[in-house]
Amino acid sequence: MFDPTTRKEFNMSTVDTTGFWYRGTPLWSTVHVNGNEKLGLKSASLFWVGGSQNCSGEGYPDWYLPFNQSYSFAKRVNTTIDLMLKGYQLIMTYFDQPDHDGHEFGPIVEVVKYINIYVYIVHFFLYHLFGLLTKTAQETQAVDWYIGDLLRQMDEHDLTSTTDLIIVADHGMASIEGVIDMNSTIFNPFDMSSGDFYVSSYSPLFAFYYTGNASDADLDTWVNMFTASVVDPLQEDLFQIWKRDDIPPAWNYNMPGYHHRIPDILAVTNIGYNFKWTDIPPSVSVCKSFSVFFDK
Repeated sequence: MFDPTTRKEFNMSTVDTTGFWYRGTPLWSTVHVNGNEKLGLKSASLFWVGGSQNCSGEGYPDWYLPFNQSYSFAKRVNTTIDLMLKGYQLIMTYFDQPDHDGHEFGPIVEVVKYINIYVYIVHFFLYHLFGLLTKTAQETQAVDWYIGDLLRQMDEHDLTSTTDLIIVADHGMASIEGVIDMNSTIFNPFDMSSGDFYVSSYSPLFAFYYTGNASDADLDTWVNMFTASVVDPLQEDLFQIWKRDDIPPAWNYNMPGYHHRIPDILAVTNIGYNFKWTDIPPSVSVCKSFSVFFDK
């Protein structure tokens, strides 16, 4: 995430104790006070993002632990049950799999840690003939087992009928099956030395910020430059590009009073495609085999 007013970036290592980045009110604060009503419910965060940082500036959960990847999934399940038995009404527990291996190996392409296989049929036969799962699939299966263990323990302690269990994920993932070749001599998004623009994401989601007070005509010029960079005009159907005011309503990016962190120009490829520029600098990370930024 990029903030054009401060020219700062947010990433996984960013610590925010004022609410500058997170903005909204977290659920653990909502169960304490909702509007003018003091609800007074007890909340717990087991590795939930922001739970150990006072990320909104409105206080911490009643119980929390900073993230520790070595804290086993079995222990996370047992801790969750223990918190339920101690009377916590909101418990938010985070499992970092299959997200971790999904980002490292992709959704289906890794059969064992050191062998990359990109063909679906190979995965099919390895699984059905030899019982081998991809690395990400192994972790998905493991998390499924631990959720089953959580449900079993809830039954054992008569917690099922009085508990709402909600399972959420922050994104999906798809393998890259094709590329959209881009000519960086027409528009080089990696050369920001002029100070005219900033690019916070390259592919498959391209997020462009104009650093000055851009007119509609200015943005049209940049959109046209981006489109002209596509080497094969037939590939223009493989992505969509919008100015901020034209981003589809379903994205909730162009609502009245939209946030200043919304990019001035946004482009996104069709599922399974990546923008591929010539001469990508070594410092720029563009995932080549899988990604998470597609519009479902």
